[in-house]
Amino acid sequence: MLSPSTVDLTVSLDGDLVAEAKALGVDPSAVATEAIRRALREAKAAAWAAENREALAKRRDWVEEHGLPLQDLRRF
Repeated sequence: MLSPSTVDLTVSLDGDLVAEAKALGVDPSAVATEAIRRALREAKAAAWAAENREALAKRRDWVEEHGLPLQDLRRF
Protein backbone atom coordinates (compact mmCIF):
# COMPACT_ATOMS: atom_id res chain seq x y z
CA MET A 1 0.00 0.00 0.00
CA LEU A 2 1.31 3.42 -0.96
CA SER A 3 1.56 6.15 1.65
CA PRO A 4 -0.21 9.46 0.93
CA SER A 5 3.08 11.05 -0.10
CA THR A 6 4.16 8.17 -2.35
CA VAL A 7 4.07 8.63 -6.10
CA ASP A 8 3.64 5.69 -8.43
CA LEU A 9 6.40 6.14 -11.04
CA THR A 10 7.57 4.09 -13.98
CA VAL A 11 11.34 3.91 -14.44
CA SER A 12 13.46 1.84 -16.79
CA LEU A 13 16.12 -0.19 -15.00
CA ASP A 14 18.48 -2.96 -16.05
CA GLY A 15 16.43 -6.13 -15.62
CA ASP A 16 19.41 -8.21 -14.50
CA LEU A 17 20.23 -5.70 -11.77
CA VAL A 18 16.65 -5.66 -10.52
CA ALA A 19 16.49 -9.46 -10.49
CA GLU A 20 19.79 -9.71 -8.61
CA ALA A 21 18.71 -7.06 -6.14
CA LYS A 22 15.43 -8.83 -5.43
CA ALA A 23 17.22 -12.18 -5.09
CA LEU A 24 19.45 -10.63 -2.44
CA GLY A 25 16.55 -8.99 -0.62
CA VAL A 26 17.39 -5.47 -1.81
CA ASP A 27 14.32 -3.31 -2.41
CA PRO A 28 14.90 -1.36 -5.66
CA SER A 29 12.30 1.24 -4.68
CA ALA A 30 14.00 1.87 -1.34
CA VAL A 31 17.39 2.13 -3.05
CA ALA A 32 16.00 4.58 -5.65
CA THR A 33 14.36 6.67 -2.93
CA GLU A 34 17.60 6.86 -0.94
CA ALA A 35 19.59 7.70 -4.09
CA ILE A 36 17.19 10.58 -4.84
CA ARG A 37 17.48 11.81 -1.23
CA ARG A 38 21.29 11.75 -1.47
CA ALA A 39 21.26 13.53 -4.86
CA LEU A 40 18.94 16.20 -3.44
CA ARG A 41 21.19 16.74 -0.38
CA GLU A 42 24.20 17.12 -2.66
CA ALA A 43 22.37 19.48 -5.04
CA LYS A 44 21.10 21.61 -2.15
CA ALA A 45 24.58 21.77 -0.61
CA ALA A 46 26.08 22.79 -3.96
CA ALA A 47 23.39 25.45 -4.47
CA TRP A 48 23.98 26.81 -0.94
CA ALA A 49 27.72 26.96 -1.51
CA ALA A 50 27.22 28.77 -4.83
CA GLU A 51 24.76 31.24 -3.28
CA ASN A 52 27.12 31.93 -0.38
CA ARG A 53 30.45 31.76 -2.20
CA GLU A 54 31.08 35.51 -1.94
CA ALA A 55 30.21 35.71 1.77
CA LEU A 56 32.36 32.67 2.54
CA ALA A 57 35.29 34.18 0.65
CA LYS A 58 34.89 37.47 2.53
CA ARG A 59 34.80 35.59 5.85
CA ARG A 60 37.89 33.59 4.94
CA ASP A 61 39.74 36.77 3.93
CA TRP A 62 38.75 38.47 7.20
CA VAL A 63 39.99 35.52 9.26
CA GLU A 64 43.27 35.47 7.32
CA GLU A 65 43.75 39.17 8.03
CA HIS A 66 42.53 39.31 11.65
CA GLY A 67 42.74 35.73 12.91
CA LEU A 68 39.93 33.78 14.51
CA PRO A 69 37.62 35.68 16.84
CA LEU A 70 38.46 34.98 20.48
CA GLN A 71 41.61 33.13 19.37
CA ASP A 72 43.38 34.17 22.57
CA LEU A 73 40.76 32.32 24.64
CA ARG A 74 41.20 28.98 22.85
CA ARG A 75 42.98 26.29 24.83
CA PHE A 76 43.71 23.90 21.98
